[in-house]
Order: sequence, then structure tokens, then C-alpha cells
Amino acid sequence: MIVRAPDVAQLNARLVAAGVRVTRLAPEHRRLEDVVMAATTSGTDRFGVDGVTA
Repeated sequence: MIVRAPDVAQLNARLVAAGVRVTRLAPEHRRLEDVVMAATTSGTDRFGVDGVTA
């Protein structure tokens, strides 16, 4: 699960207080290539591909 939180320690404390068993919290590390590929792969800005036409 990916969760964005400014204070990870506070997030952990809230989860534990709510009865959620936390076994691991870790930052997500993505390579630049992964970010670029996610931003540039097929989307609605591509016409004439897979039957999408203008």
C-alpha cells in the first residue's frame, strides 16, 4: 500500500493506536526511468492507436 504522509512517525502511531499491526514502513524509491515511462506510456493523448481516433 502506498500512503503519502508528511510525518511517518505520527502515521505509525495513529495506525498502532487504531489497532493496526504495522510490520514495516519504508519509503518508495522509483528509478527515473520508471517515472519517465509511467508519464510517457500510452494514454489519451495518443490518437490513432488501439482504435482511438480524433
